[in-house]
Amino acid sequence: MAIDVASWLQQLGLAQFESAFRENEIGDRVLPSLTADDLKELGVNLIGHRRLLLNAIAALNAETPAAAVASTPEPAPIPASAPAPVQSEAEDFWAPRTCLHLPIPEYEVGAEMLAEAADAILIGDLDLARDLVRRADMSVLFEHAHIVMHKLDPRIQRMRPINVPAGKLPKVASRMPSAEVTKALFARDGWRCRFCGCRVVLPGTRKIMSASLPGAIPWGNKKADYSHGAFFAISASLDHVVPHSAGGTNEEDNLVTACWTCQFGRDHFLLEEVGLLDPRARPPVKDGWDGLGRLFTKVVRPTAISKLVRPISPKRSVLSRAEWFASLESIYPSSSDRLVRVLDGCADLNVSWNLNKVLIVRATIGEVALDILGIQPDGLVEIPWAIAGQKNAFKCFADAIADAISGAIVYETPKHWVVSKAAKRRVNAADTLRPALKLLQSALLADRQG
Repeated sequence: MAIDVASWLQQLGLAQFESAFRENEIGDRVLPSLTADDLKELGVNLIGHRRLLLNAIAALNAETPAAAVASTPEPAPIPASAPAPVQSEAEDFWAPRTCLHLPIPEYEVGAEMLAEAADAILIGDLDLARDLVRRADMSVLFEHAHIVMHKLDPRIQRMRPINVPAGKLPKVASRMPSAEVTKALFARDGWRCRFCGCRVVLPGTRKIMSASLPGAIPWGNKKADYSHGAFFAISASLDHVVPHSAGGTNEEDNLVTACWTCQFGRDHFLLEEVGLLDPRARPPVKDGWDGLGRLFTKVVRPTAISKLVRPISPKRSVLSRAEWFASLESIYPSSSDRLVRVLDGCADLNVSWNLNKVLIVRATIGEVALDILGIQPDGLVEIPWAIAGQKNAFKCFADAIADAISGAIVYETPKHWVVSKAAKRRVNAADTLRPALKLLQSALLADRQG
């Protein structure tokens, strides 16, 4: 099938890459084989644009064009007991596939808008967040997911008869694992659906956004009711590879992350019944996406670069030194002296600190200082508050923090690289500060010199 690459890019809303595709002679024969690395070389630098293109390329590869169907002398045999397709299908209709319904490009667009909305909420820009959430409410997403979840569709489920054991199968007592196990499994899978590969958003993020943005997220109480397009399609769930109704257990190797489209579309059927490949045979994709988990942690709002990068100037503490350390000592006895020794011992790394409601630790590079972390009077540590400004220059800096601090993740906003913690780090972990700060200093100095 001949593909007009220019028109194809325009339909995806990515016409700006037409000249790059044309100059590199990307035609219909080359297009289906493009990889993420190829797209980077073509100048497709934004992750959202690359995912849109890769999803569209996957759709091209998965669906045989209508012209090919017309030229096929005989379609593949369809089992007599299976429902007849609503329309003629390609000859590989019954071939195993990775998911029931390939995600459309709007899945990626919706996830990106929800990510930007989450970042807007974290910085207190609720008007921007509301606008992004409403734009992510695309009816095409609801319709694409609803058609899979609403009722059996022979074009989608493609049911086939298989041999199943006679009699009632035993079931494990617990239907789902604990919240702690669920959280760990989402992280294991990179917060992506193991079937279709789309980014998913964690359970609970919708409620957090709804509380911050009243009325912005429509949600129906019944399957037939309309619900917010992006949340309806890409909310995360855990799926039993061997269904619970077929005796599937809650062992970790029987559980995978799934979007609602894939989870509820498969229902209680075995993989073999709907012709799905085992998702465990494909390694999870981990690319920094966090499922909007940052909404569940206390993240200090990102600050303007003019406030983050500044010459060091002495400030009067709101709490006196004695009051601040007295508060810390009341919770963690004998911790104050140890903390001061660690921080003062980092002076050779151009690290300084002062008190102003929180104990602020800074690293001086040249004539400016960067806020690295803040320690609350109750011992909670924020690592770091925000990394802003020239994104490319600060990427290695953010990565270094995440590598040095256990449980930290890096996520990208339109203007920032932000490092957040999966859990709070207490001040009694002060011994980890020096090696972490040394690594951060090396990374930032190397970046400046490079």
